[in-house]
Amino acid sequence: MNILLITLDQFRGDCLSAAGHPVVRTPNLDRLAREGARLARHYSQAAPCGPGRASLYTGMYQMNHRVVANGTPLDRRFDNIAKAARRAGYEPTLFGYTDQAVDPRDTTGQRDPRLLTYEEILPGFEVGLRLGEGDAAPWTAWLRSLGHAISSDTRAVLASEPERPAEHSLSAFLTDAFLVWLERRQGPWFAHLSQLRPHPPYAAAGHFATMYDPAGMPVPIAPADDRHRLHKGLLRNPGMAAPSSEAGMRRLQAQYYGMVSEADHQLGRVWTALEARGDWDDTFIVLTADHGEQLGDHGLIQKGGFFEQSYHILGHVRDPRTGMARGAVVEAFTENVDVFPTLCEAMGIDVPAQCDGAPLTPFLRGEAPPWWRDAAHWEFDWRGGMIRHGPHPWPWDRRLERRNLAVRRGEDAAYVHFGDGSWLCFDLTADATWRTPVTDPAAVLKEAQALLTWRARHADRTLTGMLVEQGGIGRWPEMPAHWEGRPMPTPEALHDVALRDVAWDDPDLSIRGALHLKPTASGILPRRLPAWTLAQMPDPALDMMASMPSGVRLVMRTDARRMELDVMERGLRFEGAPRRPATFDLFVDGALARRLHAVAGQTVVIDGTRRPPAFTIEPGEPSTLVFDGLPAGPKILEIWLPQSATVELRGLRVDGDLAPLDPSAQRRWAHYGSSISHGMEADGPSETWPAVAARAAGVELTSLGLGGQCHLDGMVARTLRDADVDLISLKLGINLLNGDTMRERVFNAAVHSFLDTIRDAKPRTPILVVSPILCPAVEHHPGPTLNDGTRIYTPDRPEALALGALTARRIRALLAGIVERRREAGDAHLHYLNGLALFAEPDLADLPDGLHPNAAGLRRMGERFAAMAFGPGGAFAEPERDQGDRHAAA
Repeated sequence: MNILLITLDQFRGDCLSAAGHPVVRTPNLDRLAREGARLARHYSQAAPCGPGRASLYTGMYQMNHRVVANGTPLDRRFDNIAKAARRAGYEPTLFGYTDQAVDPRDTTGQRDPRLLTYEEILPGFEVGLRLGEGDAAPWTAWLRSLGHAISSDTRAVLASEPERPAEHSLSAFLTDAFLVWLERRQGPWFAHLSQLRPHPPYAAAGHFATMYDPAGMPVPIAPADDRHRLHKGLLRNPGMAAPSSEAGMRRLQAQYYGMVSEADHQLGRVWTALEARGDWDDTFIVLTADHGEQLGDHGLIQKGGFFEQSYHILGHVRDPRTGMARGAVVEAFTENVDVFPTLCEAMGIDVPAQCDGAPLTPFLRGEAPPWWRDAAHWEFDWRGGMIRHGPHPWPWDRRLERRNLAVRRGEDAAYVHFGDGSWLCFDLTADATWRTPVTDPAAVLKEAQALLTWRARHADRTLTGMLVEQGGIGRWPEMPAHWEGRPMPTPEALHDVALRDVAWDDPDLSIRGALHLKPTASGILPRRLPAWTLAQMPDPALDMMASMPSGVRLVMRTDARRMELDVMERGLRFEGAPRRPATFDLFVDGALARRLHAVAGQTVVIDGTRRPPAFTIEPGEPSTLVFDGLPAGPKILEIWLPQSATVELRGLRVDGDLAPLDPSAQRRWAHYGSSISHGMEADGPSETWPAVAARAAGVELTSLGLGGQCHLDGMVARTLRDADVDLISLKLGINLLNGDTMRERVFNAAVHSFLDTIRDAKPRTPILVVSPILCPAVEHHPGPTLNDGTRIYTPDRPEALALGALTARRIRALLAGIVERRREAGDAHLHYLNGLALFAEPDLADLPDGLHPNAAGLRRMGERFAAMAFGPGGAFAEPERDQGDRHAAA
């Protein structure tokens, strides 16, 4: 997938026709909004250009990256968008400028030319064309070659753009260079198109200069009578004060809107070129600005100070992949620090720990994460002018440290805190123009506390998640290329805190999700079917899948700071593919705290191209998993065992005491399904789709997701009949198609018999029957499905359909009919869910082999199931009755 990052300099967030602006027209930006997500409340984190771009490129707030002025060096230790793109395999190429001053420690001396200008290039970028306000030589040389008589002063040349054709503008010249480069691309590319306009001077190119009538300009917000001293100072600054005459202000606005429309026009040329190349549907586009523009509001132009107009900017993201947002308007507060993390996720690499922002990916999927921020934040530092008039002897003179402010802009109020201790608070509910102060001390305190909390939560964390002990534990920084790795410490290398053994039958240890703890010579093997089923196994593969502890957890209440788990795992490796990791997820008080992998055990090698599949076993060694650095005090520890390996538990040791667990008030849910429910493609055992749904809904899970072995076996029906559960779901069909194990006549009888068996003991337990999710190979064709090593496909057998062979489409219809008929016969607690509501055509990008959703697809399925099954009106919605009646239905 290609990556295109576009910045438009000094672009106000409201200057879009898609946002309802009464004057300016932006058809190409509007198109991007229709085909992606428009961030309606998107904010820059600093002004002017250098600080604002530092936040964009590093994902950090100004209080952490400390680029406080145009010319402040960007510390070389920071990661950035360009470096990340290189790690992802791209060659990021810049067209325009980045305004990031070089770290002086990387220069050769005071004569180094990089110390003459802050308009340096962000480390990591290749340069397609370097072109900015202070470095426009390629453009001015081209203008002279066309016969234009121009000044040697670049700013004067920019101010004279109305006198030349729009095709000769700075923006057009830069766009031309990008399009020439684009035409030569082969393979995935990453480009940063950094346009100067609509940055001052306020002079639009060619016919865009006359596009808007000054007489039709909106009236700016007038400055309030009572002004903070910073506001007064800005009004005295000739470069910041708006024109004193109404006519002058209207002319300035008309030129600014003309520059906006020309920038939009150049984007239209880019969209056309991408379509012509066939790249439009394979290019991830992020479009934003480095800061906004006052445009006369509060008596100011340019950018700076604390008012919202300098920081509210446009934001657009278009993810071309199937299932992503189209025409979405995101009303949540988003920030430029979110861009770097978003691009990392799009490129498939980790988000650096330095990032203060978060990926926008949930919004691109049409979701609204409940944990998202409830305010926007920005900072402004005006020490730059004072630095020129030093010296300021350190540590005695600290005046520079008082020339700054921070803003928290929430739904109802905006709070501004200054480095000298003064503050402002505006009531946005009563007056959205930032001219009505909040006077209630309690309300002001609430806003000040929220700002302080924001700062406390975003202090630099580069090395704060690591402890230098035992070879290094916790979250490591990015290590140098020559680093040799960090082996997992062996038990004898660990500290000598006394550990005590925990017996598997200890009453204070709960092993949840397992229905049989099979004794072995060295420990126990958790299985997800009862012991009596061993005598009825129709296929050894079913026993292997039942012995993989998908959804099984070890749960305990303890004050331990360290825990060790001895395991002998037997992982899977499909012929021609890497070994699936055996992943253990540790939750502390309900939050994921650690994810460890065991890779030394035995390996089952599967040749899926053969019928039946062939299995061989490679030898291995046991592992000891060490969970240390646990928080002090009593806590609930929950270890989710791997979903992609059998796990013999050989020993458990803790350095503290176990205490009895409180009786759980959570409802108990049993789910039966195929490999999609088993979830081997999930990133970890707590991220299979049933696990995601169970955690979201707050229920106890027993997962009978039996990879490849969901064939309506009677032993499973009896297991569900006898299980101590409150809710049951049955996701039926795909394995019957994979193996072509049933015809329509047998399938109908088998489903009825399966349900009858459960109903023998659970006449009122809610049961939700779920049909297959999308599987293109069997939507209209019968199985069996075959695997050529890269994809799932079916042989062409049209004659089988006439003999009652099943397809996914037919199974959905049959299941819906069975449920409907049984409900009509009186089973009001039986429900049906079409699997296409969980995963369908728009999700195809997350179905890489044509059958199994990837990790992102499984997470989305879990979230959707939780909303549909456990949400209001769902089959598993919480009944309105006393807790004591909870289990009466069974």
